[in-house]
Order: sequence, then structure tokens, then C-alpha cells
Amino acid sequence: MKALLFSLCLVTCLICALSAPNKQPISVKMNCRRGSSAVACSFLYTNNAREDLYLLTSETPIEGLLAPFLDVSLHGSEPIPYEGIIAYRLPPTKEDFLLLKAGESFIATVQITDAFNIDTDGLYTIRYSKPLLYLTVDEMELQSMDELKELAVDETVYIVLEDTHSLVKPKEPEEPKMGNVIHIQSCSSCNFIGGDRDNEATLRVHKRLCSQIDVAKGRVGPSDALYKKWFGAYTSKRGDKVIQAYNRMKTGISGRTVTYHNNGPKCKKGWVAYTFLTGRPYYTVYFCNPYFRLPENCNGVRYTKERVLMHEWAHALGYARDYKYYSKPCQKLAETDPDKAVKNGDSYSFHYCESY
Repeated sequence: MKALLFSLCLVTCLICALSAPNKQPISVKMNCRRGSSAVACSFLYTNNAREDLYLLTSETPIEGLLAPFLDVSLHGSEPIPYEGIIAYRLPPTKEDFLLLKAGESFIATVQITDAFNIDTDGLYTIRYSKPLLYLTVDEMELQSMDELKELAVDETVYIVLEDTHSLVKPKEPEEPKMGNVIHIQSCSSCNFIGGDRDNEATLRVHKRLCSQIDVAKGRVGPSDALYKKWFGAYTSKRGDKVIQAYNRMKTGISGRTVTYHNNGPKCKKGWVAYTFLTGRPYYTVYFCNPYFRLPENCNGVRYTKERVLMHEWAHALGYARDYKYYSKPCQKLAETDPDKAVKNGDSYSFHYCESY
């Protein structure tokens, strides 16, 4: 009798859980399918609220595969590295949002094999790894970008893939052409492409990075308040990751000819600069129009050419991701998730700029 009552209670609880309304104002449902030569995933965004909401489209499938918003892994293995573009952006404007009316849905589709090298047969886990950011209509009218609300996404798809040798693979970024190469003593040579757009200022900032990265690296330690501010609680493992990232950046910009590409061909509105994550060192940074209007040297948490370059080299050479942007969210990340903070591009830019 007790077993029967327990079973009835269990069934009742399941029915209640299944029929309960979705409490998330915006939800995402993901579906992934194998085609003849590619794997594509579709994303259904639904406004479950009783009011219209503005969903930030940056770093979501809605704008395409222009950021690592997915974790893709073979069952039992580490996530496959994202291979693709990663951009540094200005704070969002209304144009960066999608208006989802109450009860309305929107579907976006991306081909994930364009950015993830799937080359082994087996069971794959595809997880949506970026939180959603949104504003109410009133907040948008007030341009309250500081009031962005964050929603964690719990959406995972499992898919068995066979004959993966026939899937398309991520394309290698094109090698930059040789343009105006300038050799610098005690630093690497710089190759400028795209004409002269404040090249002298970029050159001065590049030299400054060569001389100051070691200073920032010296501010890594268990008793250093600056380290704790931007990277969180110190452990030798996390501290080593920060030191290794700075070492790769210093080796890359001082030991190789790096390229600065003015007027990057893939620039979009609101982008300051971009580079590529390739799973290995990448030696080119592409500048977009807003970059050329920035002041040169670090100045607190403000946008400057120096902070932008540090952010981009943290990606291209330090293999950092973009978990959080801006000062307050980065400090909060250090406090709540130091394992991510030591892999966050903007955290390096702030730590570096405040280190001297």
C-alpha cells in the first residue's frame, strides 16, 4: 500500500512539474541535426513573460557564429576548442537587441562544424554556455544598458555522429599579406595592412605592451590585492594559468612579426577590434573604426588602444575567452568564479592596465 501511495505521489509530482509554467522570462530550446557534410543547430527563443522584452543578440546564434556560445564535446572528453572569430565590442545600443513581444518566438540556425572540428565518431554533448541578456521596454526607453538582466541557460543536446571524416572542418583564417613592416628594438616587428590609420599610435602602444607585460605578470601572487580584484582567490594552479597566458603574450609580441590590420574585412558596427581563436597562437589583430578614435594609453577602466590590444592578445596568444565584459561584471566574476576569471579576456586588460 505504501509503495502504491509513493508511486501515485511520484506520478502526481511529475505531472505538476511538466505542467508548471516556464518561470524564465525568455527560454531557449535547441535542436541539432546531422546533414550530409555538416552539423547544424537551431535555437528557438521564446518570450514567456507577459510583457515585451528586448533580447541582446550579441554573442548569440541570432547574429551568426561569431562567438563561442556553445560547448561541444565528445562524451567523456574535454570540450572541443572553438575555432573562429572573437570580437571586442562597444557597449550595446538598441540596434544590438531583438524585440520579442510577449508570447513571441524567434528561430536562429548556425552550422557548428564551421567552428568546431568534429573528427571522431561517437556521442557528442552540445551545451548552450552563454547566459541570455535582456531589457524590459521601459529600460530600453531609458537606455539603461547598465540594467541588463542575465538569465542562465540550461539547454543541452546529445547527438550520435558517425562518418565524421566527411564533415566540413573549420576554415583557417587567411594569412595576412606583408604590408608596411616596422622593426622595433627589444620588441617584435610590426606588419601594418590597410593603409596608415594612426599607425604611429598603434606602434607606440605595441612598444608599451612589450615593456609592461612583465610588470603585470609581477602582480600575480597569493598576497597581491590587484590579482584578487581581477582574478579572484589565488591558488597556485590559477596563478600559473595567468602567468602562462602573460608569457605566451610576451613571447608572441616580442619574438614574432605580428600584424595589425586596419579596417578589418569582417568588421561590424559596434566592433572595436577582432582576432581569431585557432587553438594555437595567432599573430594578427584587426581594427575597426571605433579603435581609431580611442586614446592611446591605459586610463583606469576606460576604453583605450592599449587596453584593446591587451584584450585581443589575451585571446589570440593567451587563449582567453569572453565570459564577462566591463569592470563591475569582471570583478564580480573574480569573486564568484575565479576559474573563469583567469580565462577571461577583459580581466587581463583591466589587470594589465592597473598594474603600473
